[in-house]
Amino acid sequence: GRSDPLKTRKVGDLMLEEGFGEDDVDRVLWRNPVAFYGLSGRLDLDVTATAPTHEGNSVLRGAPAAEPLPTGA
Repeated sequence: GRSDPLKTRKVGDLMLEEGFGEDDVDRVLWRNPVAFYGLSGRLDLDVTATAPTHEGNSVLRGAPAAEPLPTGA
């Protein structure tokens, strides 16, 4: 079927409209998936902060490419 990248947002908005609390929405759409995928031991949520590179523009021009995934990953 078709993929809807905004489906998660729509579900969260609908949950709030139906009376669920912010904590419920956060648990269902963030904490539960993080806990589940974290069981694999491969989920890394540490994000390296980067400063703007040119007059407030954060586009990383000429930045080295990310390391390729190992073969068979």
